[in-house]
Amino acid sequence: MVKAFIVAIVIAAGSAIASSAYAADACVDANNPWTCFGVLDFKLPVAGQDRVARMIRYSNGEIMFEIENANSVQRALVVLPAGIEFFSGLQGRQDLDVRRNPFTFIDQGFNTIIALLLQSFPAGPQSATASGDATVELEGDASAHVILQRIDSQTLRFQAVITGGRQLTAIGTFKQGLIPSLPNSFSLKEWLSKEEGIKTLAAARSRKRPAASAGK
Repeated sequence: MVKAFIVAIVIAAGSAIASSAYAADACVDANNPWTCFGVLDFKLPVAGQDRVARMIRYSNGEIMFEIENANSVQRALVVLPAGIEFFSGLQGRQDLDVRRNPFTFIDQGFNTIIALLLQSFPAGPQSATASGDATVELEGDASAHVILQRIDSQTLRFQAVITGGRQLTAIGTFKQGLIPSLPNSFSLKEWLSKEEGIKTLAAARSRKRPAASAGK
């Protein structure tokens, strides 16, 4: 599920975002400047409608994923230190099942975007002073043309046009700087989780990370 992205997301460029994603560091991977963000989002057409996927990294290491449709926003929040997942906007508890949860494969989109940005602009976001573009070869006969436009000192807008079997265009934003942590009073009453009975972030944050099994 969403933890798969946090614990071991291996992008096409060969780097990995490991459990350090839980740390309140500016960069998830010190060797990949495109993992130094507070907000990363991208828009793709799904079933004829635009859908926005968003990842928000907070200053305490917690992470929010969002899926924004035309009339609704679904959210997944990973709370530390126990790594408990909470979901908002699902139809019911049945959607917590990995086969129904819309966040199960959200990592694949972020994998692709980070990989394309790194391959196209290996020097990182600071290399884009105003605008730039690059074309990179992908697997098989596919390729991607990536365009960057700087919005301000912390924000870039990107467009990636992937061609091959079919053309796919992703448009999004990359914003540096971690986002201030959500307050302890943040209510979780309307959120779904496999850990029942937790009503506030303070209660969720009081849960300890499960101890590792002996010999592991």
